[in-house]
Amino acid sequence: MTMEASEAISSPMEQDKYSDIRIKMWIFLFTDILLFGGLFLVYGFYHSRFPEDFHFCTGNMSTLPGTIITLLLLTSSITMMLSTKHLEKQNRKYSILFLWITLGLGFLSLVIRYYEWLAKIRIGLFPDSIVLQQHTPGENAFYGIYYLTNGIHALHIIIGMIALFILWAKFIRKPKETTSEERENLYILKVENTGLFWQVIIIVWMFMFPIFYLIS
Repeated sequence: MTMEASEAISSPMEQDKYSDIRIKMWIFLFTDILLFGGLFLVYGFYHSRFPEDFHFCTGNMSTLPGTIITLLLLTSSITMMLSTKHLEKQNRKYSILFLWITLGLGFLSLVIRYYEWLAKIRIGLFPDSIVLQQHTPGENAFYGIYYLTNGIHALHIIIGMIALFILWAKFIRKPKETTSEERENLYILKVENTGLFWQVIIIVWMFMFPIFYLIS
């Protein structure tokens, strides 16, 4: 929240309310990081047991889909920050524009992931498939962790997109001149919290990209 917005919060009760929202959001983000941290630990455990199989699987992964997803998510990180900054400056038009760009980039990353999964499923590279059962235990472990981690990450993107859409719907429900200062500040805080969640999604992907696509 900007200094001007913070100064507008006059009463201690309002300050406590905003602080409480921030604390709850950071607790949620911390538990989310623990979730993905646990998945990375599982990856590390099986990688230590089957290093050759994991390197073989990673070497067979096409880096193009992962690279495109990385570029899309990194760009969406910038557009999300721009949306928040323009909102803090009371520039609603550009805030909505960058919010929709963020939504579009998130959607495109899901489309790329869908076609990547579809290509693997068509050749039988998915957990418990007849084809994969004929491969080594290490390869089965790799693809199991790959689908689980990517699936949870994709779910987070969907949740983030739904949250952004809800914020947009609330944004256009009432014109600026009919919105109280307190509600405006609370809305900015919600956008900032959603932006933090979106940034965590991208940070997690920056760990996923090398271990599933590059380390071979």
